[in-house]
Amino acid sequence: MRGRPGVSGTTGGLTPDQAPPPKPRLDPDGEPLDPGVARQLGSQRFRLGGRIGALAFHPDGKRLLGGGENLVYWDVATGKRLQQLKRDDKHFTTSLTFVKDGSLLLDGHGKGTMLLDAGTGEAIESRNDEEHVAAPRGFAFSPDGKRYVAPMEENRYGIYDAATRKLLHEIKVKESVKFDQPPIAISPDGEWLAMAPGRSAVRIFSMRTGEERAVPDGHCGFPFGLAFVGGSGHLVSGDSTGVAIQWDLEKGEALRSFSPQEYPIYSMAVSQDGRTLFTAGGRKEDAAITDLITATTIVHLSDSNVFRHAVFGSDGRLYGSSSNERRITCFAPRSKEEIFSTYADDSIYSVDLSPDEQTVVCACRRNGLARFETKEGKELPALEGNGQDELYSAAYGAGGRAIFALSDEGALLVYDTKTMEICRRRIEPDLKSYRILPCRTDPRLLMAVDSSGVCLIESASGSIFAHLDNEKEDFCSMALSPDGRTLVTGSTNTTLRVWDVREGFGKIPARANPYTPADLDALWKGLGDTHGRIGYECMVRLYAQPGAALALLRERLLPASINEEKVLACLKRLDAESFAERDRAREDLQGMGETARPLLEKVLEERSLPPSVEARERINWVLKRSRCPVTGSTEMLQNIRGVMLLEWIASDDAREALRKLAAGQPGTRLTQEATDALARLEGAAQGPAKTPAPSPSGEEK
Repeated sequence: MRGRPGVSGTTGGLTPDQAPPPKPRLDPDGEPLDPGVARQLGSQRFRLGGRIGALAFHPDGKRLLGGGENLVYWDVATGKRLQQLKRDDKHFTTSLTFVKDGSLLLDGHGKGTMLLDAGTGEAIESRNDEEHVAAPRGFAFSPDGKRYVAPMEENRYGIYDAATRKLLHEIKVKESVKFDQPPIAISPDGEWLAMAPGRSAVRIFSMRTGEERAVPDGHCGFPFGLAFVGGSGHLVSGDSTGVAIQWDLEKGEALRSFSPQEYPIYSMAVSQDGRTLFTAGGRKEDAAITDLITATTIVHLSDSNVFRHAVFGSDGRLYGSSSNERRITCFAPRSKEEIFSTYADDSIYSVDLSPDEQTVVCACRRNGLARFETKEGKELPALEGNGQDELYSAAYGAGGRAIFALSDEGALLVYDTKTMEICRRRIEPDLKSYRILPCRTDPRLLMAVDSSGVCLIESASGSIFAHLDNEKEDFCSMALSPDGRTLVTGSTNTTLRVWDVREGFGKIPARANPYTPADLDALWKGLGDTHGRIGYECMVRLYAQPGAALALLRERLLPASINEEKVLACLKRLDAESFAERDRAREDLQGMGETARPLLEKVLEERSLPPSVEARERINWVLKRSRCPVTGSTEMLQNIRGVMLLEWIASDDAREALRKLAAGQPGTRLTQEATDALARLEGAAQGPAKTPAPSPSGEEK
C-alpha cells in the first residue's frame, strides 16, 4: 500500500470542528461497515481475504481459524468474522495446530514454524525446521478416530468409517481443484467438516449427513471484473472462478449468478442497452458474450486474444484487442459477424470509443496513441507521445474533446482532439502503474485504478480529483456509476463495497456548526484551485451543508453573459500603436474567458471589424486557449465544480439554479455544463431502465 499526500488545511479559515461520531452502521448480515461505505454486497462469512493455506477448529468448538496471508477467526455457528490476528512476520501459513487447550498456536510455513499466542497472534518462539510444517491435504480423522475424510475424484470427497473403511457420505464441491488438495479440518466435537476448495472461501459440511451448510450469496473467488448495466441500478461482477453475479445495488441483493466462461473473468463490458455482457480473461484468454436477459451464451471465444480489452458501441458492436497482439477488431456479437480487423504498429494495451462513436483510440505502448475510424477500420493519423513516455492506457474525456493517457511512470498526458496536440502533461506519482478508464455518461470524470487504490481524474483541471486508498485488502476491480456519484470496489475479501463520491469516502470529516462567511469565502476560493483534490475537498464540505452551499452558489455562480461593448473596445485596442497596450488587450480578452468566444468567432467569420494580421493572430490565440479542454482559469473551474455541486444536491432549489444557468449565453461552457447536468437529473428522475427479471435459464450452471 502506498501513501498518498493529503489536502487537509487547504481551505483557509476552516476549523476542524467535527460532528459527533455517528452510530456504527451494519450491513444486512450484521457486520460493521467501514467509514464511507454506503452498502456492502456479498458476505464476508468464511472469507479469508486471500488464498487459504490451512484450517483449524479451536478446541472450544466455537471458532474456526483460517490461515494464509492472514490469520482470521470465524464463528462456526454464523460464519461471521470475529478477529484477525496481528502478526509481524510476513509468510504464508501452510499448517495450523492448537496446543495447550487452545491458548497457543503453531503456525507452520515454508521454512519452519512460529509459536503464537492464540488470542493475539503475538510471536512467542520461532522454529526454523520442518516440524509441524507439512500437513496432509484433503485428508483428516475425526477427533474420536471413528471417521475420516479422504479425496475421491472429480472434486468429490468421502466420509468413511475408520474401522470398516466403508463410505458413509459423499461430498461434491462446485469449485474445480486442479493442482493440490484443499485444506480441510474437522471440528473437535466431530460434527462439522470445513473445506476451502475455492482457496479463498470456506465451505462447511455436516459429518453426520454430508450436507452442506448454506452460505450467503456472494463470490467465492476474487471479483476481478465489474460493469454497470445501463441506468438500471444493476451491477455485474465476475470472479476468479468464472462466475458472474448480477446485483441490485439499491437492495444489495444478488439477482442471479451464471458461468459465462470456464476460466477467471478479468475484464467485463456491458452494452448500452443492458442486453449483452462481454467477459474475458483466464489462463487461455477465455472470453464469452452473454445475453443478460436470459443469461445464455451468445458466442464463446475460446481463442480470443483479440478481445482482452473491449468496449461496446451504442449499436451493440464490440471493438476489442489484447495486450499481446497488435490487432483491433470490430465484431457484431448477435450476428457473430466480424466487421473489420486491422493492425496497429505496436502492442495494444487499452481500447476506448469516442462519444460520437466515430473513432477508436488505442494505447500502443511506445508508439503513442493509434486511432481508427469505426466504419471500416481505416487508420487515422496517430497521436504521438513526447518521446519519453510509454503509454499503457488511454480514454476519452471532456465529452470527446480530449484524450487522457497514462504512462508507466505516472505521467498524465492530455491531447486536444481538435488540434491533435498535447495540451497538458503532468507528472502524478500516485498514478504510476495505474490504468485509466472512462466514465461513459459523465464527461467531467475519468477513473484510474490499480490494486492499491482508485483515483478519479477531473477533465477540467487534468489532475487527480479524488482518491480512495486501499487500507485492508487489495482492490481487484472498480467501476464508477454513469452519474459519477457511486464507486463500487471489489476486494480480495470477496465482497463488493459501494462508496458515495459526494461524501468523501469517509475521509473528509463532517462539520457540526454552520459555516461562517469567512469559511464560505475560503470554500469558494478552493473551488477554483487548479489542483483537483483541493476542489474536491471543498465540494464535499459544501455538500455536507446543502443550505449554505445553495446560498453561496446563488450569490457567486451567475449565468454566462457578455459585455459586447467591453469586448469590442478590447478588439480595437489590439491594433493600438503601443505593443504594451496591444498585449494588455489580449490579456483582457483572455480574462473574459469563453464568454467572449462567440463574439470573437463572429468577428473573424463575418469580418465585421478589419483587424490587422497581428490582431487576428492574437484573437486566434485567445480562441485556442478558450477551446482547450483543460482549463487553468479559476473562474471556469469554479463554474464547472459549482454546477457539479448543484447536481450532487439535486433538490428543487438546486434544479431551479441549474435552469437559470442553462438559460445563459448560448455556446459557453457554463451554459452547456448546466444544460448537461439538468439532462442527467431529468433522466434519473424518470427512474431506472426496466431490467428483465431472472429466468430459469439464468440460474447458476
